[in-house]
Amino acid sequence: MAPRSAAIVRSIPVRVILSNEDFDGIVGDVLRIAYELGPISRKRCVSPYGLAQIYAASNKKEDTFKWLQAAYEDHAVWMGYIAVDPIFDRYRSDGRFRDLLRRVGLL
Repeated sequence: MAPRSAAIVRSIPVRVILSNEDFDGIVGDVLRIAYELGPISRKRCVSPYGLAQIYAASNKKEDTFKWLQAAYEDHAVWMGYIAVDPIFDRYRSDGRFRDLLRRVGLL
């Protein structure tokens, strides 16, 4: 992805990217950007919940839980939606997800 198009993707809200039916065609670029945002999140505000959504849509289970845990520790307001956010449907049977729901107070 050219630098200009990478900047465009960075400016698109996560929900728009994840709902795009062509997501499979850009998954590599989106994952690369998410990977780049990880270290940046230590210095600037980067939504750990948004990164968890990106990794969930990309079927990256361990990264999804890593960023959901970070969102929990950050007291991210979006954590109140994990029980109904369809992007996490494939993770609902995982014990870590149920434990997270319990800790957030949604189970």
